[in-house]
Amino acid sequence: MHVNLLPKKIAALLPCLLLAVAINAQTVTKSFRKVPLKTVLEEVERQTGYSILFENDKVDVSKPITASFREATLQAVLNQVLDKSLRYSINGGGN
Repeated sequence: MHVNLLPKKIAALLPCLLLAVAINAQTVTKSFRKVPLKTVLEEVERQTGYSILFENDKVDVSKPITASFREATLQAVLNQVLDKSLRYSINGGGN
């Protein structure tokens, strides 16, 4: 007996698609004009749910930032506001 497996496959893939949408929804939309980097990072944490950890002696949190983001990914924001000499990693799905 042949059973149509298509509905079962769709039902199995749906949670994966919803997870992908939830992860991609963690974006930043905000304009900053000459605000300290610390303020930018705090807003990124608020909007994405990620905690941003760094070594104080490596990051100048008083550096003024002027930038505008519209539905920008966490990676895009960090690439723009952090010094290019810094390396970072994004771990987990937020928090």
